[in-house]
Amino acid sequence: MEERKKNLCAMIPESLHKKVREEQEEWGIKLNEYMERILKTTLRREKERWQTEPGHWHFRYQRSFFRG
Repeated sequence: MEERKKNLCAMIPESLHKKVREEQEEWGIKLNEYMERILKTTLRREKERWQTEPGHWHFRYQRSFFRG
C-alpha cells in the first residue's frame, strides 16, 4: 500500500525555481517525484552527518542549487 501524500508549498527565489525546474526536466520526472528524491537524499545525508558529527545541527543544502 502506498503511503498517503501531503502537499508542501514554499516560496523560493525565482532563480532557484528556474534551476530546480531545469534539473527536474533534465531528469525527465514529475516535479513531485523530483522533490521527493531531493528531500529524501538530503535528509538521509543529514542523518548520516548527525551520526558522525556530534553537535552538528544545521541544515545543509545541495550546492548545485546555488550555483550561478
